[in-house]
Amino acid sequence: LYAMEAIDRVPRLIGCQASGAAPYVAAMDTKAARLEWVRDAHSAALSIAEAIGGEHALHALRASGGSAWASTEIEIADAARWLAARGIGAELSSAAAVAACL
Repeated sequence: LYAMEAIDRVPRLIGCQASGAAPYVAAMDTKAARLEWVRDAHSAALSIAEAIGGEHALHALRASGGSAWASTEIEIADAARWLAARGIGAELSSAAAVAACL
């Protein structure tokens, strides 16, 4: 959108991960040049526990001046329940972003 001039600045990106599998959080916290992949992820939010994002996502977080946040399994489950109480059925990986905001 920025390249198309539809917006005037790149938004600040925030990565949301489960604390049992948070390589972006670790890389941002330590200012590591590369991601350290989590081989044995410990999270029910499996689609965000897998090593699929890559270095390009880490670069995008940094280039936007963003950050990465981790939520516990309990916080993620609580966020899913919070959403469900409002009529939104979200699986745990999706609820992680809400957990980071609550």
